[in-house]
Amino acid sequence: MGFILSKEYWGKGSGVESASKVIQFGFENMELNKIEAPCMVENAQSQKVLQKLGMRLEGVSKERCLSKGSFGIWRHILF
Repeated sequence: MGFILSKEYWGKGSGVESASKVIQFGFENMELNKIEAPCMVENAQSQKVLQKLGMRLEGVSKERCLSKGSFGIWRHILF
């Protein structure tokens, strides 16, 4: 699961509200047993959103995804 919001929507609960619906749909309609949300280590706001959803940190990986021209360190956060 991933999300990108325009700055005008930051801090208004849009991320938590929409992501919670995605999680609910995944478990109830798709019968998933796990949902992963990779998050860049330096993105504290996204980590807060995921924590509010009840997700937990499972691990950290290096050079997992290319973002803005470089590979970063990503946290694996699971529900």
